[in-house]
Amino acid sequence: SKIEGKALLPSEFFYPHGFQGVLAIFGLPDAKLTVGVQVVGTQHGESSPEQDPGLATDGAPNASANIAAPQRLAVSILQAHGLKHMNNFTGDNPYVTCEVKHLDPAAEVTRVETKA
Repeated sequence: SKIEGKALLPSEFFYPHGFQGVLAIFGLPDAKLTVGVQVVGTQHGESSPEQDPGLATDGAPNASANIAAPQRLAVSILQAHGLKHMNNFTGDNPYVTCEVKHLDPAAEVTRVETKA
């Protein structure tokens, strides 16, 4: 089955306070995807930027202050509207794939699909 559209949610829209809203699906006119994203903490138990402001005891910024710890996300695909049935003969069911783009290009791709 081929990709018919794509919705993007850059991290500045959900980090650090989360996001719940409607995204346009590019490639499908009038199609919308309702999603929720929660930042649920750091991986490996590291402190989050809110917990570690990166200040040393002398008030000078910590060298690691500009490096964000990897975050765990909870992504919910709540609803989709306007998806097309592309193959009426075989009962094609539209579905959504969610893929997380990591800052580290060597990181393993994180991908999930909704059930058709």
